[in-house]
Amino acid sequence: MNKNIVLVLENGSALDLSEPSGLASAIPEAWYPGDRGGDALADILFGKAVPSGRLPLGFPARTEDLPPFDDYENKNGRTYMYRKIKPLYDFGFGLSYTTFAYSGISAEDKNISVTMRNTGAYAAEEVVQLYINSAGLAHQPRVRLQGFRRVSLQPGEEARVTFALTGENFFLFDENGERKLFPGTYTVFIDGHLPDENSEALTITIG
Repeated sequence: MNKNIVLVLENGSALDLSEPSGLASAIPEAWYPGDRGGDALADILFGKAVPSGRLPLGFPARTEDLPPFDDYENKNGRTYMYRKIKPLYDFGFGLSYTTFAYSGISAEDKNISVTMRNTGAYAAEEVVQLYINSAGLAHQPRVRLQGFRRVSLQPGEEARVTFALTGENFFLFDENGERKLFPGTYTVFIDGHLPDENSEALTITIG
């Protein structure tokens, strides 16, 4: 692989990147960048700016992994909430020139807090994401994004980030399309991406 290859995408939706992802060292997603898009990309590529964007949808590992084009039923795996096949790049994914560490997740009343620290060498923004699962209930989303914060930190700087939750964050839809609060044990995830095995979790029980 030529380590100097950078693939810049200008597109409006997900693409099959299974082949180019193994050939390019970096894949900036520009979407529809506008008149100043070239300047913005140059700043990122030459290190004048640190990327902090996150994907608003998943990119599949293969085109065959997507539901039929005319199938808009979310439960058939069209969105991150119901996905059945691991994508190449998931909803909420994005890289940075620095790194962030999360610690000390806690709950007090209706507030969920976490400490985040810039552990890298560059001043940068991080998108702190909060997800809630569906207590293992059948025919419900795996997880749902219920809040995010964009936090700017200098190298070595840390911040305490707090989310205020209400009953609205736990409502789901029943088979008739009615919003409903189902009893169960819900897990709250806070991290810079979708929850995975390494995410810190806090469990909340609704009686």
